[in-house]
Amino acid sequence: MAWEAEKLSEVAKGTHLAPAGGKKTLREYYETQYKPRKEWAPGTVRAHDQAMKFCPFAERALRDINRTILQDWVASMRLTLKPLTVRTRYATIRGTLAAATRDRLIPFNPCTGIDLPSQKTTPWDIRIPTTQQVSQMLSRSVGAAHVALAAAAFNGLRASEIVGLQPRDITPPILKIRRQIRRVSRGVVEPVPPKYGSYRDIPLPTKLADLLMWQAESVGATGQEWLFPGNVAGNPISYASVRDWLLDATSDWAAEIRHLHALRHYYASALIGAKCDVVTVQRALGHKNPSMTLDVYSHLWETSADEVLEATTMLMSSVYTDRSALSPQSTGIQPGFEGCHGP
Repeated sequence: MAWEAEKLSEVAKGTHLAPAGGKKTLREYYETQYKPRKEWAPGTVRAHDQAMKFCPFAERALRDINRTILQDWVASMRLTLKPLTVRTRYATIRGTLAAATRDRLIPFNPCTGIDLPSQKTTPWDIRIPTTQQVSQMLSRSVGAAHVALAAAAFNGLRASEIVGLQPRDITPPILKIRRQIRRVSRGVVEPVPPKYGSYRDIPLPTKLADLLMWQAESVGATGQEWLFPGNVAGNPISYASVRDWLLDATSDWAAEIRHLHALRHYYASALIGAKCDVVTVQRALGHKNPSMTLDVYSHLWETSADEVLEATTMLMSSVYTDRSALSPQSTGIQPGFEGCHGP
């Protein structure tokens, strides 16, 4: 009776563990219970599988994994791996053990309090192509290559979003971003939601709309067909094709800007230069949140002292509309503000 009462108490407190649950190895639990519940992209699956592959205690029983084992493992990884890699592999194990805790296989997650290597929070090293460089790039590109690179430079699209475009997305003055293309395996791709679920309607310049519609007409694409069809029937072109178009047209560019993301930076810098606020830029680029946009581009929003002075002068002018009504004499404040104390 005492044993039964103890178990009923554990159930009531939420501390009851599944019988023999902790005997499962970390790898067994990961493969049979944790991973099957996840809807990961293929690349994410590979990253988690790799973390488990190189985990030295993957064959240990869940109940035998303690904080000391975890801390020693992290310390050993720090000797040969970059901080980001250490944190990524650790996150896989932490997530697996957290799930085992929720499944009542172990009483608590031993990952609590583990010291991880810090990541340097240095500003992003953003290199932006000049307008002259972008103009030269486009002048060297023809046909589909010209259209794809223009979409990157003047609407900030990711390569995966460019290859996922369809004629139905072109609705001037708006370009609808409703999907990106994900590679499943060799020759097999699938349309998935945009990165971070960033479905968005981007203001579409007239000239870019004309280019996109020209591309649709040139390949005979309508409705849900691909704007940039590939060699494999039913598939769009690959990211590599867009990358190769850029490389072919930028042979004289410095390595730091010779990549497609530099064209997104070019687009973002134009928005910021036109005084667009951070939320507007974030939505146009499809960033996860405004803080991500600020992390990357905050230096482009630098405000000069003259702008601050102009803003505060205008602010005071809106309050001090009547000099006599709000003068130091009328409010009891002496010139120089002597005797005026803050809270």
